Amino acid sequence: MSTTLEAAIFLSMNGRAGEAIPFYQKHLNAEVQMKVTYRDMAERDSSLTVTEVNKDYISHSVLQIGRTKIMIAEDSMNPDTPYIKGNNFSLCIQSADLGRV
Repeated sequence: MSTTLEAAIFLSMNGRAGEAIPFYQKHLNAEVQMKVTYRDMAERDSSLTVTEVNKDYISHSVLQIGRTKIMIAEDSMNPDTPYIKGNNFSLCIQSADLGRV
């Protein structure tokens, strides 16, 4: 049985995801496949803290650059959690084979 895995780069920003997305669109021809803001999330979950400062922050986005996916979001939806430089990227491993996830 063959399994297809996909590794996507996940970048956590510090309130600047909204700037990063158009930058990647302009300079790397990224196509935005999905973009969800804190305000969008709060409409689904009223327990989230949304302020005038963070309402347009990105809670999740998926960009396609060639055959590579990049996910971009803010570091944390919890305003009390500090941003730590160096811990702001990870890999997201995905598989279409649900039996192997």
